[in-house]
Amino acid sequence: LDLERWLAGEQIQARPAKFSTRLIRRARRHKIIVGLGAALLIAVVATLLSWSSGRKSRLDKQEIERDSLLVLGTTQYSNQDWHAALQTFTEILAKADSAEARVGRAKCYYRIENLEAAEQDLNAALALNPNHPSAKLWRAIARSRYGTSAQQEAALVDLMESIHKNPEDRDTQLEGVRMLIEGASSAAPQQ
Repeated sequence: LDLERWLAGEQIQARPAKFSTRLIRRARRHKIIVGLGAALLIAVVATLLSWSSGRKSRLDKQEIERDSLLVLGTTQYSNQDWHAALQTFTEILAKADSAEARVGRAKCYYRIENLEAAEQDLNAALALNPNHPSAKLWRAIARSRYGTSAQQEAALVDLMESIHKNPEDRDTQLEGVRMLIEGASSAAPQQ
């Protein structure tokens, strides 16, 4: 009986075959089903790879567009065109939230003296990236303009954390200290 089963490519009872051997024998007996299954598997894998590649291409295109808008907004800010830069950073944020765009927009808000909006954007930037190199510094600068002792104290804490997190960025920090002092003196009550 085992000899007939072996010749038919089936499992024998005296000593059961290994799983891999049984799988190969079953595949030989059912060639059409195995072929269709393999073709289906290849089609699924090819579809997934194609979809993934297309998705990555779209993401790369969006990233390039965002980066070019960041450069445009930064250039507008450097040219002291605060409102154009504000509009560019807002356009970036309409598509996707970004700590870099939030800091850029906050700097514009600071320049047009919308300090509450600046602080909101800086808080959002820090929520997205707690280690953003300049978000704490700019929040310190914005807070220094409020004039209350609590805000002045919070500004100093932010400035110290910024200096601690980014010790290599001394030029920006010195500029921040200068702006912080200017902000505190402009926010001080007039006598």
